[in-house]
Amino acid sequence: MYTLALKYKADPIFFSNRAACYANLGFNDRVIEDCNEALRLDPVYVKALNRRAHALEKKGDLENSLYGKWRPGRKGESHQID
Repeated sequence: MYTLALKYKADPIFFSNRAACYANLGFNDRVIEDCNEALRLDPVYVKALNRRAHALEKKGDLENSLYGKWRPGRKGESHQID
């Protein structure tokens, strides 16, 4: 459902909720991708930050999970964890 909703509107809540579905399936890379997209749209969206941190922790990337900083940039730039 969230994938369909995202075809109509790029909303950080849709990305974060789809990330939660991916997390339940164990698809941590997809969780991180969707949370990054949610944070591109809303850099202070706490649920997306938390979900991304949890997925990073599950992947064993403990430093970025705990201390990773979001680098907001201009619209259209790719964003990543420092």
